[in-house]
Amino acid sequence: MVGLGQFAHGSADQLAKSPLPPTLVLGFLYVVPIVEAVLGIAMVFGVMTRTALVTASLLMIALTIGVTSNQQWDAAGTQLLYSLVLFVLLFFVEHNEISVDRQLRR
Repeated sequence: MVGLGQFAHGSADQLAKSPLPPTLVLGFLYVVPIVEAVLGIAMVFGVMTRTALVTASLLMIALTIGVTSNQQWDAAGTQLLYSLVLFVLLFFVEHNEISVDRQLRR
């Protein structure tokens, strides 16, 4: 297994002690890297920025639930830091003057 499958199965093994259903966890882990890549590209270029930030925040909530249910507190702390960054970006999204969104509104 390489790439996406390796990531999904490796992460699912780490979450094996979690009370979450293994099939749901594995399916979610196959989707996470793709969603993260799409959201990251959208945020970098400023395309649908608010939607990308809100979706990324919802993804962080889901990931935080997963790692806290498995009591991985170090990972949860990192994810809370990312959540804080997403909050700040969302708070200041209206000041993003060089985004594609802003250029299309002009």
